[in-house]
Amino acid sequence: MTQLIIIILGTIAVIAIIYIRYLFLLYSIPQQIERAKACFETDQRKAVAILDSILSVDRGNPLANWLMAHFHIKHTRYILALKFLNEIVNFARYNDEVTEQDVRETMSQLYLNLGNIEKALAQFTILQQKYNMPSSLVKKAVTILLEAGNINDAKNLLETSLSKYPEDGEYDYILATILFKEKEYVKAETKLESALKKGYTQSDLYFLLGKISFINKNFDKAFDYLLQSGGKGADLIEYNSMLGQLFYKKGDYRQAIDIMESTLERIDDKNPIKSAVFYYLGCSHEKKGNIEKALGLWKRVANNYTKYQSARDKISFYENVAQKPHERALLAMPSDALDALSRQLASSMNYEINDLIRESDNSVEYTATLQKDTMFANICYFVVNRSVLPMTYKDVKDIMIRKTINKCKYITIIYFLMEDQAKELARDNNIEIHPFSIFKKYKLL
Repeated sequence: MTQLIIIILGTIAVIAIIYIRYLFLLYSIPQQIERAKACFETDQRKAVAILDSILSVDRGNPLANWLMAHFHIKHTRYILALKFLNEIVNFARYNDEVTEQDVRETMSQLYLNLGNIEKALAQFTILQQKYNMPSSLVKKAVTILLEAGNINDAKNLLETSLSKYPEDGEYDYILATILFKEKEYVKAETKLESALKKGYTQSDLYFLLGKISFINKNFDKAFDYLLQSGGKGADLIEYNSMLGQLFYKKGDYRQAIDIMESTLERIDDKNPIKSAVFYYLGCSHEKKGNIEKALGLWKRVANNYTKYQSARDKISFYENVAQKPHERALLAMPSDALDALSRQLASSMNYEINDLIRESDNSVEYTATLQKDTMFANICYFVVNRSVLPMTYKDVKDIMIRKTINKCKYITIIYFLMEDQAKELARDNNIEIHPFSIFKKYKLL
């Protein structure tokens, strides 16, 4: 009996000692936390050992868990960091130094780093319900959602935050990127202009404005915007491809060739942009008079990109229609040279040019009078069209409309190619038509 009492008293003593030690450890935790903080500067292993001993006694200690989480974040061990942050959330013993907002913001960032969008969104939802989420975190979340293709989630998160930051132009920009992906180009452009008014003037905004203007065929605006962006933050292959095409459309063929040739050296064969670079590089060489080089580039497009019909049309035109050097020279000459040559042709045909009505890379249109007609009664609408694509029924119809608008009595058309239906329309309306060989007839080529 005495022995049993001794055992019981001994057990009680051990428990008491353990409890006293536990109380002592609890009491000393604040000092131990400070020791751990200091040790992180000199001996990280010792700091971690101190924190481990604290958590063995007080598993839900917010400061110990917070310090351990940041230790693992520093070493990019995000899953281990989340383990300690989840402990803080589970015990919910928040204080001034470890707030719920800070913990959940850190968790959401780690989930984003790990690519776990759903769990990151869950933290965002809780944060939005309880606190004002930092703008920077919202923007990063939306951007990552967009990159992951979760457009609806991105829009929902963005729209919830838009009202909180009405003067932040970057939100208009982010929304514009979503609208752009949805091919809502007019709305996207409006949002980008709003972002500019609010002071958001980053290069990525100008690049997107350039892309929208390019798609809408507003090439002058596209050119200006792309230059303002400087290609910073943009896909350089896409940027150079557009810029090369814009130089081509502006008639600066040498610059277009330089940009697109350097782009071809860096572009991957699977990149869909490669077909446009080949095609417009060929077109630039065409305008410089190097038809054989252009044909070689177009053939690469035609052989490898089945949807590029315009390349096949050009190959067919040069191999079956414009085979002679003088014909190819006329097609390659600059627009101002075509204008001068067309005026010479008009004079040779006894016309006197009055006004230039329309001018493009492939055609010029004038009002003219017959030189022998001193009463100026027979005003003619004089058209020279050197397009490598055949003039259509609609093309002739449009010329007839412009003839009426300019109060002309007759029409004369010089063409390189014309569809049969268009020729029939011309005959039915007493339109005088001549093939491009008329330049040679008057010894102008």
